[in-house]
Amino acid sequence: MAMMMLAVSRQWCRDMAKNAMLWVMVLLPAGLSWAVMHASSQGSQPFSTLWLVFAQLMTGLMLASGHWLEEREQGTWQALRLSPVPIGWLLFAQGGLLALVTLGAELLVFAVNRGATPLTLPLAVYGLFGAVLATALGLLIGIASRSARSGSMLSTIVMLVLFLGAVTAPGLKSLPALHGGLAWLPSVLSVQALDGSLQGVYAPLSVNVVLGLWLLAVLAATGLVLRRQYRDGV
Repeated sequence: MAMMMLAVSRQWCRDMAKNAMLWVMVLLPAGLSWAVMHASSQGSQPFSTLWLVFAQLMTGLMLASGHWLEEREQGTWQALRLSPVPIGWLLFAQGGLLALVTLGAELLVFAVNRGATPLTLPLAVYGLFGAVLATALGLLIGIASRSARSGSMLSTIVMLVLFLGAVTAPGLKSLPALHGGLAWLPSVLSVQALDGSLQGVYAPLSVNVVLGLWLLAVLAATGLVLRRQYRDGV
């Protein structure tokens, strides 16, 4: 089983390396962040961790959902289900690869905008966690969607809600009900965690617990969807 998983992972790496859109999704957050931060007449602006969250969502969520939807459209999904390797392990392998690609996009954003600034351990931890969470959410959307069109639309909506929620949440304190709702979004919590991690400080326990619950919820939902699809023969 290990050899088959290794072979499948190698094939995924080759396929992803040939995918031009993958490189666009990896490079786009770094390019946009650099352009926006240096386009002001006042020169470069302070680095915002919103760009790291943008990289997580653009590369992790969008790439993972799009890649899995493509697998289903091409019929690879059915072939994978017939393989002797449990589909959960295959998802773990593919998700791990995509999470590493997402982490690479985050590191590129950081390097382009912070130069030789040393990377703190908390920043690396929360960057990796955010990459895993975004990738898991993308895989869930890709697996649960009935078609490539609906999956693409859903992943775009989810990305916009999460990113715009993180952007607008700080300015909505005058609206307690709306601010309180947005405060529990994983993107908003990730920004809070990443802000402190730039100074080498870990987020409060409550933030870490809620982020962990988000990841567990996404993984549990993925398992339920897979079980339903096997039962229904989808």
